[in-house]
Amino acid sequence: MPEDYINDQGLFIGLTYAHNPAASYGLTPSHIMRLIAEKCTTVSQALKIFQKVPVCYAKNFFIADKHGAMAVVEHAAAHQYQVLQPNANVLIHTNHYLAPRLVSHDQVLIEHPTHTTYLRYYEALRGINRCLERDGQFTRSDAMAILRQSNYVYTQDLPRFATIWSLALDLGDACYDLRFDTLTGEKSVRLEV
Repeated sequence: MPEDYINDQGLFIGLTYAHNPAASYGLTPSHIMRLIAEKCTTVSQALKIFQKVPVCYAKNFFIADKHGAMAVVEHAAAHQYQVLQPNANVLIHTNHYLAPRLVSHDQVLIEHPTHTTYLRYYEALRGINRCLERDGQFTRSDAMAILRQSNYVYTQDLPRFATIWSLALDLGDACYDLRFDTLTGEKSVRLEV
């Protein structure tokens, strides 16, 4: 199943996991992502698709466009979702719900409240805030430095709740940095589109 799309108009849509067993009628996450990648050029257009089209499984969708707009859609199946907007032009997301009205549905919080998804989120947030305090800005290079320093990328003790990759985007210059863990160690790749 594809987990990220980038179309030729500079729209990115990818997903982070939502540990929510809810299911309903609607498109699968991969199909709504493909629909958005084929039909939309802006985050605003993508959000309108989510208003009209239900999604059958809970997932979190990260959307960004070449104009600098971005949003996360935390989805709990059917038409139950919450849109999160950037703060200081920065938006981060890991594999759990952040929206208060969806947190009670999060199986990670219910089963493993000390899971590293929360540590990764707050570790990233702390790093971002340090950059903003120090430099007054936050760049893709700063994001990659934070991701490289993370102590919480992969959770071997809870493989069902594991994360093995991270992504930093700056769609304004069409450059994408991907960091991932493999059996042979950490790898980083830079893609220019």
